[in-house]
Amino acid sequence: MASKRISKELKGIGKDPPDFCRLGPENDQDMFIWKAIMRGPPGSPYEGGKFELSIHFPPNYPFNPPKVAFGTKIFHPNIGRNDGSIHIDILKDNWTPALTIPKVLQSIYSILRDPLLDKTVEENIANMYKTDRSQYEKDAQNWTQMYAMYLLMEQSRRSLKVSRTLLAITAQVLLMKITCFIGKQKSWIFKAVHMLVVCFTLTFISLSNIHLNHPRKKIFHPNIDGNGSIGLDILQDRWNPNLTISKVLLKICSLLKNPNPDLPLVPEIACMYNTDREKYVTTAQRWTEKYNMD
Repeated sequence: MASKRISKELKGIGKDPPDFCRLGPENDQDMFIWKAIMRGPPGSPYEGGKFELSIHFPPNYPFNPPKVAFGTKIFHPNIGRNDGSIHIDILKDNWTPALTIPKVLQSIYSILRDPLLDKTVEENIANMYKTDRSQYEKDAQNWTQMYAMYLLMEQSRRSLKVSRTLLAITAQVLLMKITCFIGKQKSWIFKAVHMLVVCFTLTFISLSNIHLNHPRKKIFHPNIDGNGSIGLDILQDRWNPNLTISKVLLKICSLLKNPNPDLPLVPEIACMYNTDREKYVTTAQRWTEKYNMD
């Protein structure tokens, strides 16, 4: 019974998918475990974020409700910030077999815009919502940027890294071809052009691979991850040919002094920077003494 019902819902989703999320079985071997990716509603503090949810169907579905929980941390009165549990009545005593997963997700999507304040799981967040809405929205936006946008940034960073690597390889191949061609020429103009091309290509290749990766060096910083990658806009989408290595290094020095916790590569460190600055400074100093003071 459960398998037939789940298959029926999956076919229905294929014909008429929800416009606010993507969902389906996590793998082909188990139809009872699904995953959903939900976008934050426009105009809400969650706008721009992508939130992962897990869906577990019970063996006697649809007579018992599925277990739905957020896998992405979220700041909300009706969602447990530690376990992602969702406290809405249709997932508990008001469940009926007539409900479907798209309808459940629609209800969850609606509380992101309009929280239910009569039955909350996070009382402190609910009180903040009632008494200081601007602070609530600020904290919710910070959590969204920290946890629900990190996946997007990481995917973009990896794509940029791959693109830069491919461009660097292309530049090296082009340099070899130009060198071969220039070697056959006798004019000094060709030789001068060749030197300029070499300088430009080597500069581009080094910029394509700039990082702080050293086997012994580590740094505790929200914008520098364990691989030494640096979350700096001028090394990604805001690079321009007028920049020099000196300017890049000055920007990195500035980042060390003034981290940008709103666009972190390490969300946990950014959270500590925002909520417990003293602990952040102490930990950063300890890492500096351990890894960077010979």
